[in-house]
Amino acid sequence: TGATISSTAGKKAVSQAAGYAETELAIVPAEDPALKVRVEPSEEDLRRMAMVQDAKAIRPVDAYALMGYEAVQAVYAVETGSGTAYVIEVKVMSKDVIRMSVAIDPAGVITQVSVLEQHEGEGYGSKIAEEPFLSQFPGQTADGALSERVDAITGATSSSSVAIEGIAQAARFYEEQLKGGN
Repeated sequence: TGATISSTAGKKAVSQAAGYAETELAIVPAEDPALKVRVEPSEEDLRRMAMVQDAKAIRPVDAYALMGYEAVQAVYAVETGSGTAYVIEVKVMSKDVIRMSVAIDPAGVITQVSVLEQHEGEGYGSKIAEEPFLSQFPGQTADGALSERVDAITGATSSSSVAIEGIAQAARFYEEQLKGGN
């Protein structure tokens, strides 16, 4: 994108040169095992892939798509046997930074929410990283009405309200930018 004509011309030139080398100079291409490189996913990518059932491969989504979504920090497309799922990482501020990952399956359903970082008060704000709060999200449709279908946690109302807004922004990003292959 942005260099389609140039890159197409370059690709054609390389193809013609390779064809000339083979037909006119009798240089036959050979596979060199030393040139085969296998790239292993990073630990972070493995963590992201573990959030998605049947994950096969992962790649980051174009950073320009994130513009206008304050909480959304990064988005990863995860290829599965049934389509593309997404892991959306968000960062919000309550009393301190809260970072979370939201996994959305190919059907647009949230499958997992995990807290990556939080420094909220022990026994209060830290409840956002516990099962009663996190278990509200799996099975929810990733859409603009998500925040209306989940509840803040008593004793952590401020922290959980901020976390819900971050997760809801991930759902809006999915709905507006990713749903249906946008």
